[in-house]
Amino acid sequence: SLLSAHNLLHIYLRFYSRNLISILHVPNFFYLSSLLLSICLFFFFFLMIRRPPRSTLSSSSAASDVYKRQGLEMAAVLPALQRQAELARSMGNKMVRAGQLEAAEQVYSEAISLDPSQHTFFSNRSMVRLKLGRAPGALEDAEAAKKLAPFDPKVRWRAACALRDLGQHVDEAGEFYEGFKLDRTNQEMKAAFHQAVARAKHLHKLATE
Repeated sequence: SLLSAHNLLHIYLRFYSRNLISILHVPNFFYLSSLLLSICLFFFFFLMIRRPPRSTLSSSSAASDVYKRQGLEMAAVLPALQRQAELARSMGNKMVRAGQLEAAEQVYSEAISLDPSQHTFFSNRSMVRLKLGRAPGALEDAEAAKKLAPFDPKVRWRAACALRDLGQHVDEAGEFYEGFKLDRTNQEMKAAFHQAVARAKHLHKLATE
């Protein structure tokens, strides 16, 4: 600390001041020069310890500027990517209505690559893939959408429909049931649940015969 450094300097000077007179009377210039050099070196190292290196300060300042600049760039880029993703989703919806399912799948994939945080992008692509007969991919998208929005009944519907086409009727019934719990007024979901239960029972009966 600063206090201990001052105490050390005081002791150092007291020690040599007691012998200064005798040193001056002795023709030993080498010893005297060594004393003076030691004092100079002490002051030099004392000042160096108290003052941080300029390179450290400049590098820290430069790093801080870089991080700030990157933060500003990301803050400007993210909204632009989100707008582009939303435009891709809108275009995909138009393609679905026009029956251009292959193109719609590609556009929804582009929307997901731009903004993978939106569950509707995965849900829409799940629907398109199911219509194209790609049930495994449809289920994968439905599961991704469910992780992002577990309380959206439509996401449960997408997952149940994919499971239906995969012949997994017990799990299908479970997804329809979870969807109906989220929206008790959805009679279509309720009817789909009962149909899935009937399919599961029929499949079980065929397996046990």
